[in-house]
Amino acid sequence: MISHNIAYRIWSESIYSRFGGCELIQAISFSKDALFLVFSKDENLSGMECKFVKNELVLLFHDKASISSVQKQHVQNQFKELSGASLIDVQFKLLDRIIILHFSNDHYLVLKGFGKYGNLLTFQSTSLLKPENIFRLHLKKDWDFNLQPFLDFNYSFKSGTIQKSVLISDEDAWNFHFKSTRINEIFQDNEITNFFSETKLHVQNKILIEKIMNVETIKIKHDGLGLLNFIFNKNAKIEDVKFEQIEIELSQKLKDHLRWFYFSEQKDLEIAKLKQTIQNNTSKRAQYANRLNIVNTQRSMKELGDILMSNAHSVSSGLTEALLFDFYSNQRLRIKLNPKLNCSENAEWYYKKAKNQMIEVGKLTEHIEDCENKITQATQLLGLIIKTESMMELKPLIHSNGGSKNPIGSVKKVSESPIESKFKKEIESGFEIWIGKNGKNNDELLRFSHKNDIWMHAKDCAGSHIIIRANNKSIPEDVLKKAASHAALNSKAKTQSIATVMFTERKYVSKPKGAAPGEVKVNKFSILDVILSH
Repeated sequence: MISHNIAYRIWSESIYSRFGGCELIQAISFSKDALFLVFSKDENLSGMECKFVKNELVLLFHDKASISSVQKQHVQNQFKELSGASLIDVQFKLLDRIIILHFSNDHYLVLKGFGKYGNLLTFQSTSLLKPENIFRLHLKKDWDFNLQPFLDFNYSFKSGTIQKSVLISDEDAWNFHFKSTRINEIFQDNEITNFFSETKLHVQNKILIEKIMNVETIKIKHDGLGLLNFIFNKNAKIEDVKFEQIEIELSQKLKDHLRWFYFSEQKDLEIAKLKQTIQNNTSKRAQYANRLNIVNTQRSMKELGDILMSNAHSVSSGLTEALLFDFYSNQRLRIKLNPKLNCSENAEWYYKKAKNQMIEVGKLTEHIEDCENKITQATQLLGLIIKTESMMELKPLIHSNGGSKNPIGSVKKVSESPIESKFKKEIESGFEIWIGKNGKNNDELLRFSHKNDIWMHAKDCAGSHIIIRANNKSIPEDVLKKAASHAALNSKAKTQSIATVMFTERKYVSKPKGAAPGEVKVNKFSILDVILSH
């Protein structure tokens, strides 16, 4: 869509104006959907973040990329072939969603924003038919992506010219070259005729370039589907263009949009969880109430025991049932018996059943009350969350473990789940450190952990698995060392003076099929030496 093309055109000029001539220090990823490019110029760091939000590529610029972020632990280095090279040119594929970054070592970084097929790819200038690396590895077809056709009709910000212009003579020729953009999205109806009236018309036509490149103003709004709509002034003149102001507005609107997007995602998730809680407890309450009704309406076991005791002298042993007078209803009643027991012993058995019956009634009543309390709390909290309009309002209502604060005002204490109670837990500087007990328990701990948690294990010897709950935060060095000491002391390396511990993000640890309890495969890891005092 032309609206998205305008965003890519603005981003292209921003990249060149900010990072042209700068050295690329690192391309690092914190998640599978975000890549951070760190540039250096005169020892000053700046950066560009490439994020895929609902598969749509979004670019955010950071004027002061903090060194702590660049050197943040547990990140993955990407596109190492670009490291140390300088950005010498940025090319924008006019009327398309492709930005090509040309580096001094004759490598290209391609920002391909094709919706759910968006990706980041690197190419060598001598081999454009296949990429050297790709970022989103699940897009396997991108290993066959041919960059050559996309090098036509590019605007170079270094030279300020079109690379390989395209000749078009009429609207059919236009549609052939630019399938994604209709000509009436750029020109008014009365301008199209004048556009095609020129002889030997090339796409570097000054009018067309001004239409695409010179954006005087833009407006951005949500469309209700988590996407952005761009509205821009198509009639801008070169002297009216205020690019820096346009860039600031676009960046601010995108940040506002992302704040709204992540808030909306979190809000919808919490609403869904609360509705599921209400539904589950409503169903359980109905089951408990149905069972309670059955227990309350069946014949009292105590009364049957009383009837048997009153007839103990006349009921012989070895009977499977007895027809006796029921003095509670003044009728004759058939009572089942255990032939191995005498009448008194059968009565005692019914008294025990009566006691269990009373206990069951009490438990069922407690369960029903508990379900009703949970339904009430979830309903109240649901009403509060529905009314929230920002993450600032939403966060206080969300408990750290995914539960929710008590809507009455006080925080309800949440007990550990059965799975959590199976592991030993330590708290270090506010971070949870979980320790496995044995091979089978280590496997359970692996399933219990999250993909971005930190996994630890003593290197080359048997021992406990250790998990540091990351909660999307950077793990401080003191927490890593503390967890590493737990890994060493809970392993066969505990008698050594120095033990080596391996650690990585949980997502790089897998359980091979048919592997023994506690046995795992680690795709990549770092090591940490721990000094043990005995």
